[in-house]
Amino acid sequence: MEDDDDRVTLPTGSKRIMIGAAVFSLVWLIAASIIAWAFHCGVHAPLKINEWGDYAAGASAPLAFLWLVVAVFLQSRELREQRQELSWTRKEFKENRTVMREQATEAKNQASFIKTQTDILKKSSDNADAEDIFAANVDLIATRLRQYTNAWSMVLEEGQGPDGIAHGVVLGIRTKFYGDASDKRVIAKTVQLLRTKIREMKTENPKARLHAQYPYDFQRIYRAVMEATGSIAALPASYQIKARTLELDELKEQLHFLGDHAGVTPFDPISRPATFLPTGP
Repeated sequence: MEDDDDRVTLPTGSKRIMIGAAVFSLVWLIAASIIAWAFHCGVHAPLKINEWGDYAAGASAPLAFLWLVVAVFLQSRELREQRQELSWTRKEFKENRTVMREQATEAKNQASFIKTQTDILKKSSDNADAEDIFAANVDLIATRLRQYTNAWSMVLEEGQGPDGIAHGVVLGIRTKFYGDASDKRVIAKTVQLLRTKIREMKTENPKARLHAQYPYDFQRIYRAVMEATGSIAALPASYQIKARTLELDELKEQLHFLGDHAGVTPFDPISRPATFLPTGP
């Protein structure tokens, strides 16, 4: 069973025209019947069969013309309404296209917004990861400096005595500040003290030879610094600035210098160091 909205009905104006034409046709037929009875079946002689046919044709001709006009008028009106509906449909399609374009633009903007948010989240995640990596490497260096304080116990050779034993001064660095100091202070203070000691050695004994008393400890610090600075070098530029602030580049150069002058190859097996008799503190 079809719904009321799905049934096709004639417009009110068309219904009125058809009702008017039907009423006129009914009145016309009644009038034609009365005229036929009064003039041809009453006092007058009845018409012959062919005359009745002529009469019927003459009486129905106006009705046929009337209904032809009504049919043409209704069809014309229906076509006009169809054209109007087509015009409305085209307008609706046009509006739909406009809406669809706006929706497509909105979807594009939404996709761009989502991409921007995703990039921001990814960047935030990358920054957090980089911050963790930087902090972990700084902690590694500071931890190694706290653990292996004997690494800086190196003998500055001054010569050999009559007994054939080399004499020299122990190049030691005070490490009492390692106790409760922060990681950054441990690194900064170590760099500062190494800078002073190396400068003095270059000034007083430019051709001096060093011997590490605890080469294994020196190796562990050396490896930690090299690995940490290499890891930090892969981070964004802002972390390179942080590394320079901590003077990690100078600490790396200082370790290279001490390793070269002490004969300690950081990644090779360590040979037994020479025997020294310290002549100073």
